[in-house]
Amino acid sequence: MPTINQITKRTCPECGERTGVPILYGMPGPAMQLLADRGLVALGGCVVMPAQPNRACTSCEHTWIGGVRSVAMRAIGADTK
Repeated sequence: MPTINQITKRTCPECGERTGVPILYGMPGPAMQLLADRGLVALGGCVVMPAQPNRACTSCEHTWIGGVRSVAMRAIGADTK
């Protein structure tokens, strides 16, 4: 799980705000819930499936696949929108 110092907000491709946070999947423990409560991460649920988004915008609620993962998903022909 990322520490607060490792979390970098990204620019949302939908609204343009720099409020994109990582989406964390799995049963949230106290630390994960605290990060979500502070708006530093988004909770993605307990079920992990292939090609799920890894970023969420805290302004407009848009989700997307970003970073190295988006390059890999495009390489195999998966939809990243």
